[in-house]
Amino acid sequence: MQTDFLFLKDELSAKNLWQSSTNLIALTVLAGIAATAYLAYRYGIAGPAFALSLTAAGFYLGAILFRFLLFAFSLIQIRKNSAAKSIVQQCSDKELPVYTVLVPLRHEVKALPGLIEALNNLDWPEDRLEIFFLVDDDDDITQDALKKHVLPHCIQVMIIPTADALIRSKPRVLNAILFQVSGEFLTIYDAEDRPEQNQLKKAYLTFRDSPEEIVCVQARLDYYNERQNILTRWFTAEYASWFGYTLPALDCLGLPIPLGGTSNHLRVEFLQKIGGWDSYNVTEDCELGMRIYRMRGRMKIMSYLPHKQEEKGRPIRVFDSVTYEEATSQLKNWIRQRSRWIKGFLQTFIVHTRNPLKAVREFGVCGFAVFIFFTGGTAVIHLMNIIFWTLSIAWLFNWNFIYAFFPPALHQIHVFTLIFGNAFFILIHVLSALIEKRFLTALFALFIPLYWLLMAIACLKAIWQLIFKPHFWEKTMHFGEIKKQEEVKNGMAVKKILIIVIAALALAVCKNSADAANVSFPGSVWSELKTQASPLNNYGAMAEGVVEQGAELSDASLGKLRINFFGELKYSFNPNGPTWYNYTAPGIGIRLEYPGQKSFVRFGFKISQENWQDHDSNTAATGFITVYRGWNLSK
Repeated sequence: MQTDFLFLKDELSAKNLWQSSTNLIALTVLAGIAATAYLAYRYGIAGPAFALSLTAAGFYLGAILFRFLLFAFSLIQIRKNSAAKSIVQQCSDKELPVYTVLVPLRHEVKALPGLIEALNNLDWPEDRLEIFFLVDDDDDITQDALKKHVLPHCIQVMIIPTADALIRSKPRVLNAILFQVSGEFLTIYDAEDRPEQNQLKKAYLTFRDSPEEIVCVQARLDYYNERQNILTRWFTAEYASWFGYTLPALDCLGLPIPLGGTSNHLRVEFLQKIGGWDSYNVTEDCELGMRIYRMRGRMKIMSYLPHKQEEKGRPIRVFDSVTYEEATSQLKNWIRQRSRWIKGFLQTFIVHTRNPLKAVREFGVCGFAVFIFFTGGTAVIHLMNIIFWTLSIAWLFNWNFIYAFFPPALHQIHVFTLIFGNAFFILIHVLSALIEKRFLTALFALFIPLYWLLMAIACLKAIWQLIFKPHFWEKTMHFGEIKKQEEVKNGMAVKKILIIVIAALALAVCKNSADAANVSFPGSVWSELKTQASPLNNYGAMAEGVVEQGAELSDASLGKLRINFFGELKYSFNPNGPTWYNYTAPGIGIRLEYPGQKSFVRFGFKISQENWQDHDSNTAATGFITVYRGWNLSK
């Protein structure tokens, strides 16, 4: 008997992730991108390269701008969806139903004392509260630790069989108990969670006072070890923006909401009817949120929902309650956690786009766009960050070989995109921290692009695992409450790294500025080429040779010159003798690369049959070109 506890159809699950159709689509897209990049570099085909680069830059900037608009919308239109404190206190225990709390545990010895205390403090009648600690049968460490604690009567330890399990995952153990619970509502907490004392009542009142089409409400997540080090401060700023502004805005706009890993409260009957969680998805929370949103038009078939409800509504709401968690403070542990999240987002993207047309119909156009952005788009943005950061660093350190892969115009577009995108990224997180009066965290948020770069590193790991270990669940280690001396010790190491990075960037900027100050260009390169009287002058050496698309010229003083085409520019050449002919036409630009030099001369020209009046048609594709050393262009 298999014990994966999967109650979904395979087509709705990540179990068989790489189906034939998925493989074909993925390979086609990757092959197209690779072919475009190769052709643009090898043969100088400018159009596809520019189109691909502009599309990537547009998506990147559009995604950041969308996040900023959600943030701004929250500041203006934010609505509180839960009951006021006075109403919570007036709530009668007699009207409260049975509430179920599921707590999956694996190797969580250090977190147990704080967890048990937090659950014991929940404001809910004990006779109507059932809490299940879910422990694998081979986890002797956690089982032995639980035996040393005196547990409240409402807490039961459930041992989950693993003998025939194909996977080990959090959603698997949640599904194992799903059809055995007796609560009307259900929520999930992790071992390190410290929920607000009256969170269950706030969630219940949100359900009670909302239309019954609301089947899930999400609490806000925050961190209690914010001050531990720079990494935890960045993590806190990220959560302040995400749960404080992004999710509430999505709620108000009626758009898909990627659920948080814990503190999402659900109607049990609905959850059972839709098959619970996907045991094979490593971000079961995000996938569940998207699946619920897709089903919003079909919720009237649920037995407890009135038929008079609207065809499509908002099935998920965000309510005003906080659960405090432990932010991962160790970089290695953080990479493990973040790479799992990104891998899960990609799993969710693949599963829900197996039938794209059906997905668009069920999500709606705007909903589908948001779904793409928060799942597959997340990984795309992280990968683009790697490219944009590489180009920006190349600019800082004058790594001119980068022009062999990216023409100057594309290089400038990418650098601008990175600067503009990171400016908005900083602004969102700094303001989120400032509004909550976390002033020191806001200061550290000024350097949050480095945190974003770490996400890109985690993304590479996520993609590798998606291919070779798609269902592997990397455990995030938790350490319970953090002591002050541990905060100082862990914080100093990250601060030293940050200081080194900032110092290196500052030196690079200074070096780049100094190098630039030593170069004097005599006006426009175009004017020099057009007004010269002879092929030799005091501005540099001359190289002549056959000019073809993607060709190389050789000269003793310059070395090999790579020619690539990249735009529409003015051109000048001498087809036969010392007279120079100047043309302005829709031409193809040329970029020249020569090793050992610190600068590049860029000019353009076009060779076509109509320009070669003194030559026959057989020579229409050849000609001579004058090339100047960029570094020596000074009077």
